[in-house]
Amino acid sequence: GFPLSMGRLTTEMLEFGRNNAGNKGKSSDGRVFLEHNINLGAQKIIQVACGGAHCAFLTDAGSVYVWGEGRSGQLGLGYQEKEREHPSQVQALSMKKIVQIQCGILQTAAITEKGDIWMWG
Repeated sequence: GFPLSMGRLTTEMLEFGRNNAGNKGKSSDGRVFLEHNINLGAQKIIQVACGGAHCAFLTDAGSVYVWGEGRSGQLGLGYQEKEREHPSQVQALSMKKIVQIQCGILQTAAITEKGDIWMWG
């Protein structure tokens, strides 16, 4: 299996697993629960996905947030982004309404409400 798992609550996430590549924030103990607190306003988390060492979540407004390992471009934040410790919105998708996400080992995919598929990594 992968070194990371995630549980979803409507506005918060709990993670557990190995703490490599910033995918669990700054905790020094990779087996503790962590919360990522970001201000989503009225948006709610409707889907989460985990890859090899990165994670993503989707909000009910269609926004995609990512964090963790990014050396292969799987975060969608630019190739200069080697890792991200806290969830960041994928700005390239900000003008699209995303309805589903999926993470692979070194890639991420998103489907728009029009059925277009976006993949990166």
